Amino acid sequence: MADEDDTQDPDEDEQQLNHVKEWISSYHLDNLDVPDVLSNFPDISLALIEEVMNKLVNEGILSKSGTDSFNIKRPRKTEFEFDAVKEEGEKKSPSTMLDGDMYMKALFHYYS
Repeated sequence: MADEDDTQDPDEDEQQLNHVKEWISSYHLDNLDVPDVLSNFPDISLALIEEVMNKLVNEGILSKSGTDSFNIKRPRKTEFEFDAVKEEGEKKSPSTMLDGDMYMKALFHYYS
């Protein structure tokens, strides 16, 4: 006699895993407890929540910090973004940037 539960649907379990994973990624704190997950997913059994949490520990999304406590591993954000590097072109003097009269008017307003 096998102890396997044939009533579980693997597709539904995977869907529940994805829901919990999305919720954890948007969770505002860096640590959570099993009761936190249970209160947000009352339709998921405790056994399935524990299984999901263990899968997330194995995937590196969570780390276990206690019996029912977990820390969320978030990617570190850098202070600076280096998406584009500004290339410096030829330096232009102010007189070549503005036409003669405009340049003189700008100087007049700047110094007055």
